[in-house]
Amino acid sequence: MNIRAARRYYSPRARPLTPDEAATRAIAYALKDPRRFPEAVEIAADEMALLLRDEPRATLVPIPTSAGDTGPNRVLAAAIAQRMHGRGRVIEALERVRPVESSCARRRRGLAGLTEADHDFRRRGPMLPADVPVYLVDNVTTT
Repeated sequence: MNIRAARRYYSPRARPLTPDEAATRAIAYALKDPRRFPEAVEIAADEMALLLRDEPRATLVPIPTSAGDTGPNRVLAAAIAQRMHGRGRVIEALERVRPVESSCARRRRGLAGLTEADHDFRRRGPMLPADVPVYLVDNVTTT
């Protein structure tokens, strides 16, 4: 799997963060509540759309939160698609079979993050076009 990230996400448990790294973490956390922090969506969408500028078309699939809500990542995906000027479309193609403990909460307890199998996603909604690249949209990609 090829991961495209606008910024690298660092943990403060490894070493003290630089001001830029701290700002990236603040944006990532703000993206969990996009209606309260729309400026974070603007920053992230601008940077992510730049990463997709060479794609003639793209399907953006919001990843459900650990509780199963696609809302925050749907807002981010829609903002990215808007900046793609008709070349991107958002499809809610994934849902969680059951809620899971977040990787962040697990790490705070000294456990490893979730594995691919732990996420327990299933496909839902319309079929994804085979000839269009699919990008999974999340505020942080750590697992």
